[in-house]
Amino acid sequence: MENPILIQKAPRRYKSAIPLFLFHDGGGTVLPYYFLESLNRNVWGISYPHLNDDGTFESGIKGMGELYAGYIRGKVSRGKVLLGGWSAGGSIAIQVAKCLENIPELCVAGIILLDTPFPDFPDWRPKNSPPVQFHIPVAPDQTAKSRLAQQQAVNDIIHALSVWELPTWENGRRPPPAVFIRALKVVPTEKVVEVDWFREEYALGWQKYPYNFIIEELRVDGDHFSIFTPSYLPELSTKLREALELLDSKPETGILLDSKLNSSIFEFRCFVSPHAARALKQSESDVTSNLEERRPRTHITAGEPYETANMEKGE
Repeated sequence: MENPILIQKAPRRYKSAIPLFLFHDGGGTVLPYYFLESLNRNVWGISYPHLNDDGTFESGIKGMGELYAGYIRGKVSRGKVLLGGWSAGGSIAIQVAKCLENIPELCVAGIILLDTPFPDFPDWRPKNSPPVQFHIPVAPDQTAKSRLAQQQAVNDIIHALSVWELPTWENGRRPPPAVFIRALKVVPTEKVVEVDWFREEYALGWQKYPYNFIIEELRVDGDHFSIFTPSYLPELSTKLREALELLDSKPETGILLDSKLNSSIFEFRCFVSPHAARALKQSESDVTSNLEERRPRTHITAGEPYETANMEKGE
C-alpha cells in the first residue's frame, strides 16, 4: 500500500499552494476523497497501513500520529502543510499536528475537521445506540482473509478512538487553527448513531476541547455519510475550498503569531492567514464570545433543551 498517495495534483497556477494531507476515516480508507472536486493544491491521502494485513497499532491513535507524521516528512521536508480528515480522520489530524509540533522545518498552518465528532462518550449517551457502519470497498478478487483483515482494521481504529487521550498543549500553546465543516442532517436511523450524539452542538462538541482553536464553522447539507454522495459533493467541495482559503498562509500579508498573550500562543515558525491570526490572537474570553456569536440560533449550548427547528431529518 502506497502511503501517502497523491489524490489530486495541483493545477499549474496553484503549484505554490500549501499541500493538504487527508487522513483515513474509521473504515481505514481514503476512497471518499477521490470524489472531491479540485481543491487547487496537491492533496495527499494517508490510509490505515494495516488495512490488508493482520497488523495493528499497539499505541493507538498516538502511534498512528507518529507514523503518519513521518509519512508527511517524507513528502514535505520543510515548509507549511495543512492537515484534515473526515470523521475519525479529523481526530487523527490533531494527533499528527501534535507530533509535528516540535519539528522546526515544518509548520502545520491549519486543520480541517470534516464532520468529526468530539471523541467523548457522554454519560447520557443513548442505550443500545447503533454502532457506526463503515462501508469498506471490496475488490471482486479480494480474498476472505483480506476482507477479514479490513474488518479487523475497522475494529482497531474504533477501539483506538474510544481510548484515545486527546493531546495537550502547554505553556500557552494551542493546536493549529482549525475550520470545522458540519453536516446539518442526522443519519436516518430509528435510533441516534454515535456520530450524531453532538449533532446539535457547535462543531459537534469540540468547544469542550479547552483551546478555542476552531476559527470558523461551515455547514453543509446532508448527513455524516451522505455528504460524499453525488447530490452533496459539489457543495462539500465548495466548503472545503472555502475552508482552505481561510487557512492558507500568505507571507506577504500574514501575521507572525508571536503574541505575548498566554506566553506566546503558538510560537509558529511560519505565517498563517490574517483571518486565523486575528482569531487566535484574541483573549480566551474574546474567542469564546466570538464562537457564541457565530453559533446558529437553533443550536444552543450543551445541557439545554435542543429545538430541532430547521434541522431536517434524513430521509
